[in-house]
Amino acid sequence: MLGGTGLSRRTVMAGAAWSGPVIVVATSAPAFAVSSTKSLTATAPVSGDVFWGMAASTRVFGTAVFEDGAPVAGAEVTFTLSDSTWLTSVPLNVTTDGTGLAVATLTAVSGVLPAPGAMTVLTATHGDLTVTWTLSYRPFTALATGCMARHALAVADGKVYSWGQNSSGKLGDGTITTKAAPVATVPGAIPSTVKITAVATGGTHSLALGDDGRVYAWGSNVSGQLGNDSTATSSLTPVATVLGATPPAVKITAIAAGANHSLALGDDGNVYAWGDNTHGRLGDDTTAKRLTPVATLRGAIPSTVTINAIAAGETHSLALGDDGNVYAWGNNLAGQLGTGTTRVPAAASRGVIPVTVTITAITATLTNSYALTSQGLAYAWGSRLTGQLGNGTLNGSVSSPVQVTLTPLP
Repeated sequence: MLGGTGLSRRTVMAGAAWSGPVIVVATSAPAFAVSSTKSLTATAPVSGDVFWGMAASTRVFGTAVFEDGAPVAGAEVTFTLSDSTWLTSVPLNVTTDGTGLAVATLTAVSGVLPAPGAMTVLTATHGDLTVTWTLSYRPFTALATGCMARHALAVADGKVYSWGQNSSGKLGDGTITTKAAPVATVPGAIPSTVKITAVATGGTHSLALGDDGRVYAWGSNVSGQLGNDSTATSSLTPVATVLGATPPAVKITAIAAGANHSLALGDDGNVYAWGDNTHGRLGDDTTAKRLTPVATLRGAIPSTVTINAIAAGETHSLALGDDGNVYAWGNNLAGQLGTGTTRVPAAASRGVIPVTVTITAITATLTNSYALTSQGLAYAWGSRLTGQLGNGTLNGSVSSPVQVTLTPLP
């Protein structure tokens, strides 16, 4: 039924690009039409939004002909498309069966990718009766996977889709069954009026940010990483993160997830955190796990600095200030903080990054931190055991940024 596959304030994984399957949404209006004693009724879909998976490439649309409340067999229904450049309908002329039903199968045209917002109208006609569906192409708007995650999340039309490993229910579809193709996350505690704008994947849990400025979470809650004031059980569907230390007036603008901890950025420019606090990764100068959000202490972050972006590694956390500097806290075993071990935010070393250059984006992995600058250059620090610094070296680690080197293209 569907198809397809986050950092900074907009919560998009740095360096990620997506050109895979997409979502088509259909609405049916009207649900039925009537002429004298006959009626033509839309049966699938009846009304509302219907998601189409371009990867699956097909979907069935159906109508039923009734007369005096009884189904009409042998009636001819004609299906037409106003734009067949990216969808085709086969067959076009259909005879109703014994239940009065006529169906048309819509198929995505292979190799054709319509422009976002492209629309086509499917019309079913029987005599002077018509039923129409308006189909619009709506692509994925957010994508997340990352630190320790063996699953991925994507957003389309304000809803979450997920695939991959489903231990502890981190796909949010109400099961713990691994999915090899995207499935719709069950809304759970997400209000029907709320559109999801960003997602984040932890090692054992998932986060979603609503346009209401609230955070929703699902999956494992063994360390309180769901933020719903409970560690009793995992949740197979989304729950609302309790406000905790976050003032009710503060709206969340970005989210990030580590192995078993969660971060959120408020529109007040402060960072909020909850879940596992081993190594002080929540930044509240303790190592006690938190079941609801707590405000990360400012530490070395100047009072005049507003945080613009956040990132979470396996057991450490990063924040990017509007002064163009990175602040870090948590586990520093491999030098991934770029500073000494700390349980509150400390300024990360700039290493070889010139002081005149502004850092514009950050991301983190298990034992590494990365920064992108306004010059378009990338820098990394932490472990280099598998070459993850990207500077041509292996083994050991570094505790200050080194430049990622690029081999000239042919």
